[in-house]
Amino acid sequence: LSRNTDLQLKFLSHKNQSSLYKGILYYEENQPHEDIYNILLDIMVDGKFDAETNNTIKNPRIIPLFFDLCLHTTTNEAQKYIKLFITICNESLSNREACSSVQLIHRILKISKKYSEFTQVKSF
Repeated sequence: LSRNTDLQLKFLSHKNQSSLYKGILYYEENQPHEDIYNILLDIMVDGKFDAETNNTIKNPRIIPLFFDLCLHTTTNEAQKYIKLFITICNESLSNREACSSVQLIHRILKISKKYSEFTQVKSF
């Protein structure tokens, strides 16, 4: 997928995110590996993702899938991907707008329920 442009275009044009999600989980045996996140990041920025030089989201439809897959990783991996995403969104208004356009808040609330240990608000 990472080297096949035609397959990436099919992936992007697929209308049913739910079937993509199920297919990825099936092939990844319900535990998405780092490679799938890297591929999704590459597709998201329409090129080779780099946190510093190529991080502008051009395909926001991938964002919900990226976050939904975080529900199937370890807490440490989910934190890593979420922190990376926060970093690229903090640096770019257009990335924040892309997140808003796909209603990312719904995914974040789902993730916060599963990974409550890193999303709990501590009282002072």
